[in-house]
Amino acid sequence: KEQGDKVQLGERDVSWGFGADAEEVDSGDDVGDAVAEARVMKEGGRLTEKQEKALDKCEKHLGRLANLRDEVKRIRAKEDSGTELTGGQTAQIEKNEARIKDIEVHLLESEEALAELISLKSAGGG
Repeated sequence: KEQGDKVQLGERDVSWGFGADAEEVDSGDDVGDAVAEARVMKEGGRLTEKQEKALDKCEKHLGRLANLRDEVKRIRAKEDSGTELTGGQTAQIEKNEARIKDIEVHLLESEEALAELISLKSAGGG
């Protein structure tokens, strides 16, 4: 497994869904596809202002997640190179992991809202 794909949290390993053992989670309506669909619609100029704002919100969450995960990965790389982490670095990893969980919740909510907006437009509403 690539480092950064798993993070040890207390006594258990936490996978962020990128490892070879990542499980497909079926949320019932594939809201993750809403971002991809909205990006295609945006390129074609087919998004309403409200849909575009919802997409921007999702993309901001995705950017924050990527930045936090990169920071955790960089700190973990120091540990893997044999350098013992300082208390501050360990605390930063814990803080980032908590923030990642929080942002993931907000991202899911934003993706669901975007999926609903897209389905309303394609159904003739909105």
